[in-house]
Amino acid sequence: MISVATAVQSYCEESESQADQGPFASPAASVGRVLFVGAHDRHRRPMALALLGQGFEIMRSSTATEALSLVKKEEVTLVITGGKGSKRAGKAVLRGLRASARSAHTPVIWLGAEGDDEEALLRQGVSLFLRAPFPVEQLVSAAMFAV
Repeated sequence: MISVATAVQSYCEESESQADQGPFASPAASVGRVLFVGAHDRHRRPMALALLGQGFEIMRSSTATEALSLVKKEEVTLVITGGKGSKRAGKAVLRGLRASARSAHTPVIWLGAEGDDEEALLRQGVSLFLRAPFPVEQLVSAAMFAV
């Protein structure tokens, strides 16, 4: 495994146009494919970089419809959603995942923000709940645990 710092440095050296398109291929053997759903704010980029550094492939979707379409076509190992600006899409994806036999057991990590009801989300099928702020290493550990 490469360090998070090394992954961040090599990723940042890539062109912005290349870095923001499509799924990312991990430099190491793939641990699994992670789908980030919802707003792609400045906080998601370091999370994606850290997961890349640990061997995950990264996919992104800004809408629930797009995310559920990706899950039907691609093998998705883990979904990460929630947080400010992503609650509606995250909840729609969670319902869609749990309603499909193909994705009913796909782990979902919810990035909790102020006002999120952790217990209700866990009852609805969220696998792990991380309340912000949290260190990116905690997300990496949670992802490794989930897969």
